[in-house]
Amino acid sequence: MRHTRFQCLPHQAMALLEVKRTFASSSNDPSMTLPLSDRDLTGNVPIHLAELIDLVSLDLSFNDDLRLHEPSFQTIIANLSKLNKLHLDRVKISSTAADCFRAMAKSITQLEILTMPGCKLSGTVDNSLSGLSLLSVIDLSFNSITYPPRFFSRFHSPRVLELGSSNLQTFPLEILELRNLKVLSLWSANISGCIPYYIGNLTSLTELDLSDNVLSGGPIHFGDRVNNLESLYLSFNSLSGTIPLSLFTHPALNRLDLSRNQFSGALGEFSNPSLTLVEVDLSVNQLGGPVPKSFARLAALESLSLDHNYFTGTLELFSYFKLRNISWLSASNNNLLSVAWQWHASNGESSRSSTSSWLLGTDPLKADQPHVQLSGLDLSSNQISGEIPSWIWSKVFHILNLSRNNFTAVGQPLANTTITGHLPRSLSNCQELIFLDIGENFITDTFPSWIGELPHLRVLVLRSNQLYGSLSSLEENLTMEYFQDLQIIDIGNNTLNGALPTNLFQSSKLMTHPAGSGGGIYATSPESDEWFRPYLIVVNVAMKELYIDVSKIQADFVLIDLSHNRFHGPIPTTIGKLSALHVLNMSGNAFTGVIPEELALSLTSLEWINLSYNTLSGRIPSGPQFSTFPSSSFQGNEELYGCPLPIQCTLKGSSPKDPAPSTPSMSKSKGDWFDDIMLHLFIGLGFGVGFSTAVMVRLVYSGRRWHYKRSPNP
Repeated sequence: MRHTRFQCLPHQAMALLEVKRTFASSSNDPSMTLPLSDRDLTGNVPIHLAELIDLVSLDLSFNDDLRLHEPSFQTIIANLSKLNKLHLDRVKISSTAADCFRAMAKSITQLEILTMPGCKLSGTVDNSLSGLSLLSVIDLSFNSITYPPRFFSRFHSPRVLELGSSNLQTFPLEILELRNLKVLSLWSANISGCIPYYIGNLTSLTELDLSDNVLSGGPIHFGDRVNNLESLYLSFNSLSGTIPLSLFTHPALNRLDLSRNQFSGALGEFSNPSLTLVEVDLSVNQLGGPVPKSFARLAALESLSLDHNYFTGTLELFSYFKLRNISWLSASNNNLLSVAWQWHASNGESSRSSTSSWLLGTDPLKADQPHVQLSGLDLSSNQISGEIPSWIWSKVFHILNLSRNNFTAVGQPLANTTITGHLPRSLSNCQELIFLDIGENFITDTFPSWIGELPHLRVLVLRSNQLYGSLSSLEENLTMEYFQDLQIIDIGNNTLNGALPTNLFQSSKLMTHPAGSGGGIYATSPESDEWFRPYLIVVNVAMKELYIDVSKIQADFVLIDLSHNRFHGPIPTTIGKLSALHVLNMSGNAFTGVIPEELALSLTSLEWINLSYNTLSGRIPSGPQFSTFPSSSFQGNEELYGCPLPIQCTLKGSSPKDPAPSTPSMSKSKGDWFDDIMLHLFIGLGFGVGFSTAVMVRLVYSGRRWHYKRSPNP
């Protein structure tokens, strides 16, 4: 064997050894193969390959930096007359397409399988390749080849023809003569015009991919003869007309992608639904009418995408839970008005379409019902009203998006979901996150100031966890505008300690600018932007004895709860700059010193305050708001005096009408939570709830609606 230096990097020595071993065994092995795919080979293909005259299979595919320059492609294959399989996927070839095909027609006449996608072939080819009478698999995708007229009609019996990402411009009609063709892939081939009417002549076809072209017209004609078709991909075209219902009853079809076209009209119900369809994608079309109930009878269905259409009416979600393999269902950006979440009665009642026939209290996850496999659900941007059922929080969704709807209530979770350990830093990637409630868990971590980097976060509830340490990270990041949109934060019932930073939430526009003085910049009317919809949030805030004029609660309702931690030191005077505050709870800590006058003079929006059970001293400052608070707001501070406390109260003729003081507890019962108040906020843009917990609402609603303005995503 002649030794020629391997012109490539040293780490390819193993590949060269493989070539030598194959060459050494050629006399004893009449069916030699050389599998060198995906080996990270670089440089030029070694000329030793040309000496393996008994080689029947050569695979150099997916070595993206491998070249056939010198020696040339023609030199390598000149003596490989027994070769019947040649895989050169993504190997860079310097020869033209015409030179390569002529060399193959001359030297490797036994070739059956040829794959050369992404080989940088170019130029117009001649008909020499069609002289390979045994050729059954041809993959020339990702090349810049021009094919002469009637080129494909000269082949004898190809089974696979893949010419994706080429420049065919028109559909080669001679392909319709290849009756043994099973796979036809012409995606992104710049084909215009209509799908040929006689494509049904390809009766052996199992896969057809015409996606990402400029095809137009319709409908699709397959006739009754393409019974073996398993995959149909027609996405990213301009096809129009109605979708034949026969596609959903096809005996073999398992993947159907008609997305991003111009199909229109209503989809009717169909009998004999397919038992093989696994994936159906009809998104981004102009389909209307109700979602066919027949879709839920596609027994093998795993994924159904109906997004960006005009579907209306009620989506019978419960019926999809009966499918054993369903994992994804999306119908976002439609005109759906309601969702039937629950199971239909099964006690002999006749089937009715009315929502009154659903078992309204039924949990579809119970053991006596089919197991729900659904892990992704996207119903965002519809007009769905009613209540989000409580059982939905018990289902472990990887993705749950119900944003931009008209829901009026959120059901309480049926069971508590316990989260332990550190708060995942990956939450910082959720740039569209607006509310986060993971209270009452077992999170053991320092205060996650990094969450403040989220540009749209408005509600943060971390109460009743095991947070520890100080809030010094906020002080250390004076140059960072953390929590710019924050309006509700509850970190009560933790073990946080240390002094409060002087810049506490000073970057929040909604906390520092009360409504009517620049803080109302987020308010808008529903007519001003179709992207805005009100969404009900309920926030469980552990307070008691809250007396708020409900008519004053607005979308910029601002609340800070630092209660029952271990904060100490003086109350920062800078809290007075948070002039939009409605509720401030600092009870059950170890704050010392006097109550700053700034709190009484500057917090003119304050509706309720609780500074009880600290170590505060001195006189309670007087002000327009402080004079209205009950004594329970200040009790438990032995050295504190002045109105409204009975001790040294200077308000003549007054007799405090306070309820009997209660003993503070580090863990309050639900009976201690303050009166219920409803707060409407816009929950924006689908943040794709891979990590989503309910922000529960417990507020008494006055009948208003408020809208939060956000820039819509494109």
